[in-house]
Amino acid sequence: MTLLENNTIAIGKDKFIELIRFEDGLMMKALQAHKSMVRDLIYLEEKKQIISASHDKTLAIWSLEDFTLVRSIDAHGKYPQRLVLFQENVLSCSDEDGRVVFFDLKTGSSLKVIQKVGVEWICPLKLLT
Repeated sequence: MTLLENNTIAIGKDKFIELIRFEDGLMMKALQAHKSMVRDLIYLEEKKQIISASHDKTLAIWSLEDFTLVRSIDAHGKYPQRLVLFQENVLSCSDEDGRVVFFDLKTGSSLKVIQKVGVEWICPLKLLT
């Protein structure tokens, strides 16, 4: 579940992303997201986009301005688990094997894979050097 602007909530429900009005629970829009269960969602406020991760082994970037699919990204044949925006245009995604994969949001290409770190959750940090 992700809280969007204007008190709207995005939830993954089976293969869909549902946008629900917080005040009364009314479903405002359903996006046919994936071929399998939606596992995680994140909201990119500046870009007015939502990114979903699914057990169909893909990530999907959606425009919330016109509710269209911007890009589908192959998650390297693994089940994506958790999504975190690492940098402005870099998405990090943990997968079923405990790897963390970093994707370029502009191109959809993978930038780096950290193998077998055994991670279930990701939290980006900005450390002072």
